[in-house]
Amino acid sequence: MNSAPSIWADRACAEYRSAALTSQLLHRLLILGAHPKIVQQCTQILEDELKHTDLCRTVFLEAGGDAQPFALKAEELSYPNLGNSLVMNILFSTIELFCIGETTAIALFRLFRGYAKEPIAHSTLTTILADEVRHSQFGWTVLAEIIQLVSSAQRQELMSYADRILTELSNFHNTDFVPTQQEQRWGLCSGSEQARIVQQTVPDLRKKLHRIIFEAA
Repeated sequence: MNSAPSIWADRACAEYRSAALTSQLLHRLLILGAHPKIVQQCTQILEDELKHTDLCRTVFLEAGGDAQPFALKAEELSYPNLGNSLVMNILFSTIELFCIGETTAIALFRLFRGYAKEPIAHSTLTTILADEVRHSQFGWTVLAEIIQLVSSAQRQELMSYADRILTELSNFHNTDFVPTQQEQRWGLCSGSEQARIVQQTVPDLRKKLHRIIFEAA
C-alpha cells in the first residue's frame, strides 16, 4: 500500500488547522490592539497556511489520492482558552503554535525535502520550508513584545506550559513507520528519523523560551 497519499492528506489537514488557529490568533491580536506590523504579519501567515493547504492537496492528488474532501473535526480548529486573560491566551497559543510548532516544523520539513525526488513534492516542501522560517520568527517576535504585559507569576505559568509541551516532544516516538524507496521520493521518511529530529530541537527551544520569557521580568 502506498502511504504517500495519506501522509500528504495529513499534511494538508495540518496546514488547514494551522490556518484556522492563526485566524483565531489574528482576531485576538486585533482585540488587543497589537502593532499594525504584527497584525499584517499574522494576516500573511494565514494566507500562507491556506496556500500550503492547497499545495499539499495537489501533491496528495498527484501521489494517487482521490478527490474526496478531507474530514476535519470542528474542535480541532480552535485553540482553547487556557488563561484568564486575552494576553495570556495570546501567549499560550503563540508559544505552542509558533515558537515551538513552527520552529520544530523547520527541522522536519528540511528532513522531508531531503528525501523528496518527485518535483512537485520537492517544490512544495521548499515553499513551505521558506514560509515556516518566517512563521517561526513571527512567534518569537510576538512573544518578546507581548511578554512585557504579564507578571512574574504569569511568566512562570507560561514557562511551565512550555515545559510540558517540550517534555511531550522529548518523549515523541514514531518508530514503526518505514517508507519504501518510492514513498521516500514523495518526501516521506522513517518515524525514527522524525523522532530524532524532533528530540534534537528541544534543548535549544527550552533555552530560548526561558531566556525570552524571563528576560527583564
